Amino acid sequence: MPRSSPGPLKPDGAFLVQLRDDTGGRRRLSGRIEHVVSGESEHFGSLTALLDFIARHAPHKAEAPSAESAPSRRKTTKSATR
Repeated sequence: MPRSSPGPLKPDGAFLVQLRDDTGGRRRLSGRIEHVVSGESEHFGSLTALLDFIARHAPHKAEAPSAESAPSRRKTTKSATR
């Protein structure tokens, strides 16, 4: 039986994420994220900072991922750089 589609994706939920590749072999997530519709962008230095940005700009804030509910594989010690 085919699965039903949740509907079309809307542009207000679109984000551009650029990942930085200058960590020198360390496993650290960093880069830049941009909310496509508003044009707002921010540099991030952790998964928490990335998810926080998405939560602030998500069209359905109640359904947006938050840093507390996101699965975490490791703790980060550095906060986002701006």
